[in-house]
This record gives sequence, structure tokens and C-alpha cells, in this order.
Amino acid sequence: MHLVKNKKFEDLYKDSKLRYNLGYYPIPEDSCGSVAIDIGCNNGCFLNSFAHLFSKIYAYDANYFLVQKLKEKFSQDHISIYHNAVSDEDNKKLKLLSHESMEDGSFAIEKSNVRPDWEGQDFVCEVESISLKSIMEKAGGHVGYMKIDCETSEYELLMDKDLRNIDYIALELHDQLGYYKYNELYDFICETHLANQPSNFTECRHQEILFKNNK
Repeated sequence: MHLVKNKKFEDLYKDSKLRYNLGYYPIPEDSCGSVAIDIGCNNGCFLNSFAHLFSKIYAYDANYFLVQKLKEKFSQDHISIYHNAVSDEDNKKLKLLSHESMEDGSFAIEKSNVRPDWEGQDFVCEVESISLKSIMEKAGGHVGYMKIDCETSEYELLMDKDLRNIDYIALELHDQLGYYKYNELYDFICETHLANQPSNFTECRHQEILFKNNK
């Protein structure tokens, strides 16, 4: 699949340094030594802080330019980094858009959201999509810990999907989804997992939630 990149961002990232940008992701002791997934690995802060706790970690990001930098930085055999955007299906060609803040942790896939934070923003790159099913198959079918920060694409990734083989889901749930989708996704995950806090939709704020498989 041929994927177009914006030279403006190629030049921007050429000499830039990876910055620190890490949310709250508690690592339960019983997940250590397991296989982990990092969805939205961004500047690699989760990898840098926690990769040593897992036997294998698969990391995904939609930003081509960040992925190239991360592959240069992380050469450990148990870390695999992929340029993909998570979605409900494989092999879709999607567009990554920048954010008015120009913080790459806020870049997002072009799609319809209730709050249009990314409308009119610069195109960063095209990216091929990957589904939860393919992510799980690549990881061997069972995941001990899945960290997710993907600027509203958590809905397409998780909604109505089989989550039974994921022990822990550490999710940044974004208010740009709108009240209905926000709570719909929260309730769906709670069909198989226990949340460490109730859903609390608030405009202009995201929620960092740890879900534990209730099996």
C-alpha cells in the first residue's frame, strides 16, 4: 500500500527530540512478565518506562515520523514497533491529522467526532489500519496488558470486539467521542472487565481508566 507523507512534518521531525508525554498507567504486579500492547506509543514514554516489565511488547502508532525515531531508539529484541492506526478493520488507508496545539500526542485519525478538534488541521501522513483481531493474533492470542491512547480511535478498536483474552486494559477515554459513544464504550468494556472508577464524562477532559478482566 502506497502511503503519502507530508514533507512539512518530515522536516519538522528530522532534528526534533522525543519529548516526555506519559499518562497514568498503573502496572499490576500479576501482569509483569506477560505480553503487552502499546496502542498510541507516541514518543515512546510508555516503552521507556515499562517495557522491561514485559516478556514482549508490541507498539503501534499512526505517526510515521515518530515510528521511525522509535525504531532507532528501541533496539531490544522484545520490542516490536509498527506504523499502523487502529480501527475496526484491517487494510484501510487512513489520514492522520495534526492538532492546533501541535502536540503530537494529540494528533488523530480523520473521522467524524462530536467535538471537531481536528477539523481544518494539517495532514501529517497516510497510514494503514489494523484491527484488534489482527493485533491479538500477532501477539499470540492472549495479552496481559493493553495500554490505549489513540485520540478517539479506541471506539473503533474495541466496540463490539472480543475482549475476553485481554487481562488488563489501561485506557485513555476521550470526551471528543461525545456523551453517548463515551458511555457506550465504557459499558461495553465492563461486560467483560471491572473498571477501577465509574464513567465520568466531562467536556474537554479525558479519563484514564484501568479495566481488569473479571474472569
